[in-house]
Amino acid sequence: MKITQFHKWLTFLILFIVLWLVLKTQSQNHFVVFLPIYAIIAFGVYSLGFIFWRVTHFPTCDDATEKLRKDIKEAEEDLKKRGYKAPQKKKEK
Repeated sequence: MKITQFHKWLTFLILFIVLWLVLKTQSQNHFVVFLPIYAIIAFGVYSLGFIFWRVTHFPTCDDATEKLRKDIKEAEEDLKKRGYKAPQKKKEK
């Protein structure tokens, strides 16, 4: 059986809850009581950082860009043959 990412997160969550319950019964420390809230905040910060990293390092697909431009040009030519007059577009610099 293959362990999925869901199983990894679920295992981590269960271990965290068990550890927190053990620590909470042993001590009434302010940090231990609010540990789940701190964990949620840390997870949110990690998630935002991960999303920011992935967006800033988004791969470019030069081949796909050229193919898309070619397909657009072919579609425009096909529409012209069929009598469609497209509005003038601004020239790219």
